[in-house]
Amino acid sequence: PSGSFLVHLTVCYELFQYLTIGMQASAEVFDTVSSTLTRFHQTKDKEDVFDLHRSRTLLDLELVTSAYLRLLQRHLSCRTGSLHPLRTALQGALLVFPDNPEFLNMFIELESRSHIAGRLRRYFDRAVQEAATPIPFLFAIQAEMKRLETISSQSSVAMATNLDTTKRTNGASVPYVPQTGVTHRIRSLFERGCASPAAQGCVLLWRWYMAFEMQQGNYAQAKAVFYRALQNCPWAKLLYMDAVQWFPDDLQDVLDIMVE
Repeated sequence: PSGSFLVHLTVCYELFQYLTIGMQASAEVFDTVSSTLTRFHQTKDKEDVFDLHRSRTLLDLELVTSAYLRLLQRHLSCRTGSLHPLRTALQGALLVFPDNPEFLNMFIELESRSHIAGRLRRYFDRAVQEAATPIPFLFAIQAEMKRLETISSQSSVAMATNLDTTKRTNGASVPYVPQTGVTHRIRSLFERGCASPAAQGCVLLWRWYMAFEMQQGNYAQAKAVFYRALQNCPWAKLLYMDAVQWFPDDLQDVLDIMVE
C-alpha cells in the first residue's frame, strides 16, 4: 500500500531534512507527523471496525513509521555509534503495531548482534501471551532459530572434526541440529503456539514444527505433530505432502486419511 498524500509528503520532507541538516531534524518531522496521526486515530470510535478514515489513518501511521525506521537504520549502518535510538524507535513502533513483520524482523536483526538474548526473550514472552495472530509466535521462533544457528556455527569446526553433521532418520539424511537449551526453548514456543487459539490454525507453524523435529532426528515426535496438525488443519494439502516426504513408509496411512 502506498498510503495517502501525507505519507509521501512526510517521507520526502524527512529525506530533505536528513540530507540538508541531519538525522535529528528528520526525527523531528517524524515525531510531529506521528503524534498528529496518533491523536487523530485515538479520537475516532474504536468500536466502529468499518470506520474507513480511522483505518486509513492507522495505515498512514504505519507507513510513515516504516519509512522513518528504514532511514534511521540506514543512518546508523553508515556510522559508528549507539543503537539506542533505533532500539527505542522500534520498541515504540511495536507497541502500536505488534504484528508488523518488518518491525519484528528489524528488532530481531538488531538484538541478534548481542550475545545477550534477555531483551529479545522478554519482549516475545510478553508478545506471545497477548498474541491475537500467529505472527508473534512465528517471529519468536525465528529469533530462537537464529540464536541456535549462531551457536551451531560457532561449534561447527569441532563437529566437523569429531562428528557427522547429518543423521539418518527413517532412511533419509537430514541436517543434525545439536540439543541445547535453545532447542528446548524452540520446542516450548512451538507447543505454546500450537495450543494457542490465535495460532493453532496456522499451517506454517505446524509444518515448521514437523520439520524441526525431523532435524532433531525425532521421527516419532514429528509424526505425532503431523497427526495433531491434521486435527486443526485437515484441509491443508501441504501437510499431506510433507507427510509423504518425511514418512514414506507410512504412505498408505496418509492416503487412507486423505480418503476419509
